[in-house]
Amino acid sequence: MPIRYRTYDLIINDDSAVSSEPASAQAFTARPGRIKAEVPVPLPHPRDYRVKTAPEFQALKARLTEEIRIEALRAAGLPASPQPA
Repeated sequence: MPIRYRTYDLIINDDSAVSSEPASAQAFTARPGRIKAEVPVPLPHPRDYRVKTAPEFQALKARLTEEIRIEALRAAGLPASPQPA
């Protein structure tokens, strides 16, 4: 029996993309690709490399990672319960 692979497109900018300029970050659904969550980036400007160690940045990164994790599980047909906080 042939093995069938599902393919997913995942676009991840490095942390510097979130830490440098944008006022918001988005997580998208699988097919069709629609905005699932738009999360404000409440970090003050100008931002430098040290922002990556700030608790606010870490919380933002964790939230977006969780949004992507849930969507990936749903797209794979698996249960997508949120992780406990």
